[in-house]
Amino acid sequence: MHLLCINLAVIALGSFAAACQGCEQRQLNQALELKVKGVVTCVNIGDSSTCFGGLQPELWDGAGLPGVPISFHRPDKTVAMVAPYQICLEDGTCYGDARMGSLAAAEAVLQQIDMRTVTELAADINIVCWRDTSGEVECRGEAEGVRAPKQKYKDIVMYSQTICGSVDGATQCESLLADTQNEGPGSLRWEGFERPQMSETLLCARKINEPGEVRCRFEEGPQITLERVKEYGAGELACFNFGKRVECRSKHGDVSRFDVEVHSLAVGTNHFCGITTNGELLCRYLNDKIQTTVRENRQLEFLSLESWKEVHRPRSKISFPTVQDKSHGPWIEASEQE
Repeated sequence: MHLLCINLAVIALGSFAAACQGCEQRQLNQALELKVKGVVTCVNIGDSSTCFGGLQPELWDGAGLPGVPISFHRPDKTVAMVAPYQICLEDGTCYGDARMGSLAAAEAVLQQIDMRTVTELAADINIVCWRDTSGEVECRGEAEGVRAPKQKYKDIVMYSQTICGSVDGATQCESLLADTQNEGPGSLRWEGFERPQMSETLLCARKINEPGEVRCRFEEGPQITLERVKEYGAGELACFNFGKRVECRSKHGDVSRFDVEVHSLAVGTNHFCGITTNGELLCRYLNDKIQTTVRENRQLEFLSLESWKEVHRPRSKISFPTVQDKSHGPWIEASEQE
């Protein structure tokens, strides 16, 4: 997600570090669960959730204030899914702006999702998709032309209007635009690979039956294959957890190494987070874009979900980009076999 998207997704509220009610009473032995996308990091601890936008804590034990602004804290609900413009809670309530636009324009509580059969959620920009126990996927968006995926998936990830996931023997990607054919842009079948992770410029997946072998395709760049990978994720860079270290790689071959021991790796646009062996949240920046943006605009802050209310006036719709638009991910080309 580019800095323009960051500016669209945030609202000037004045810098604040909200008091985290109940933080001091949290039990440190409660396992942390991470949800990361774009510049947002949400941490579930027990039955509560705390989210950060833009600035991430370098190290946080989950008890007390983390040293960076808290954009959302709810003591009695956990976050099921986070996206650049939406957050969905465990009860199916989704908050955010389903259009591509500034949250300053209108606050909204999106239509609630029936979570009784939902096993996984994914979203990006103005589309939210969910997968049920049978593998069927439904999608909802405010713009016209959104269709349900044609495949049944074992897992799902999204970028823009493209959805990818594991199918029998392969990773499958398809466009969610109603006028896009399976053979056109936005369609790919990657034989022998599963559990995809994707972003604007790259797609990574692991080899079936050899989960330590991970391959990544970069936009207009070479493929890379790494072995003995424990976890991986995709943002502006592809990040790999080797157990005792995390490495993040660009399409140009640049490697950033972080000597940290974490699990539950979660990768955002310009940062990654994980859980340390002591059960603490650890985050590291991949570059200085976020810090620079915050330094230049001290009022940059995400709108607290606690203050969001339903909007009763009509909401405008946006048009989807054409299927030739590069936002679909130029690395997704015609169906191919490997």
